[in-house]
Amino acid sequence: MILKKIFIKYLSFFTILLNISGCTGTQLAGKQFSEDDTSNQNTTGSYDNCVSVGQTAYPLFKPVDIIIAIDNSNSMIDEIKQVQYNMNLFSIDIMERHLDARIILLSSLPGDNNTTLTGEFATGICIAPPLGSSEGCNTSGSSVTDDSNPPVYYHLSTRMPGTKILQWIIDSYGDYENYLRGEADKHFVVVTDSLDEMPSNTFDSSLKGLNSDLFENYTFNGIFSYYSKEDACGMTPVHACCDYSTPSSNEYASLDSYNKLVELTNGAKGDLCSQEFTPVFDTIAGLVVKKAVIDCKWTIPEPPSGMTLDSTLVNVKYWDGISSSRLIGAVENSAECTGVKDGWYYDDKTAPTSVIFCPYTCTEMQDKENSRIDIDFGCTTISAIDLE
Repeated sequence: MILKKIFIKYLSFFTILLNISGCTGTQLAGKQFSEDDTSNQNTTGSYDNCVSVGQTAYPLFKPVDIIIAIDNSNSMIDEIKQVQYNMNLFSIDIMERHLDARIILLSSLPGDNNTTLTGEFATGICIAPPLGSSEGCNTSGSSVTDDSNPPVYYHLSTRMPGTKILQWIIDSYGDYENYLRGEADKHFVVVTDSLDEMPSNTFDSSLKGLNSDLFENYTFNGIFSYYSKEDACGMTPVHACCDYSTPSSNEYASLDSYNKLVELTNGAKGDLCSQEFTPVFDTIAGLVVKKAVIDCKWTIPEPPSGMTLDSTLVNVKYWDGISSSRLIGAVENSAECTGVKDGWYYDDKTAPTSVIFCPYTCTEMQDKENSRIDIDFGCTTISAIDLE
């Protein structure tokens, strides 16, 4: 049921279909292209006297490390249950988009660090398969077995205190730094019903001070209370945070650390007080994917058995996902993009592994959610049209 939900929800993300053809024609006049076909399946198309066979490829992504910190306060009992459910939806969503993602959870296992072991008042968190290990979450004495599932998922069992989560992320760095990859994008996700006592600029400078190369371009995301309990209860009408946010006497309200960190790093956020967790995790997943895309670059898959790639027999056709399609001509390299409206080129013309689109073409593609590219092999490459 989870897989079906994720598949249906994200069927419309960028699909790149690369059609591998054994023909040697020189015209595209006979290409059959279905304007209403948004499927992610193999396709066929004809070029006069030859037929192409479709294969699916995907945009190139950078690896992604996602550090998730979950508040273990007693007030988070209901929220922890929702997070446990959504963590698998979140991970499946990301993995199905072909990302090389690693999730690192900073939060106590049930029973560890004075958290409640079982029952409706459990304040620890343990993730079931497929993200978590099949051997995890089994009761063992006063705790449960570790749910870590390397290399995709690591759980550092440490208690996350409500108002000190940002400090705990900094202080526990030595315990999770070996799980981080130098080349990967870094995303932090905090889930809490409390305000934090660390100012946003202090967290930002402290994090970069740990390792500026790793965290120079990190993204901060969060599901947190938009208002303190005191402010929410004083509103007319009363805001939901009157029920779901923790009392703080407004001590940290002026810091507004989480909102400021989200704004500083162009992250995603959701109001914990709405108690709608799934849409927020969906939004964060979408942002993780969007930021991980290596702009305008798509991998060329291996040709079918018995075929080889001829870089002089490639053509590209773009469909906007609505009603129109057009041929995109080739240029020799990125420098030639300035002289054309539409264009594409190889990463390495002598031994190509991917195709790269010129800025104008790339921007238009990214703005159209259901856009699609057919890359057709077997016909003499058409050159881009110069700007007049």
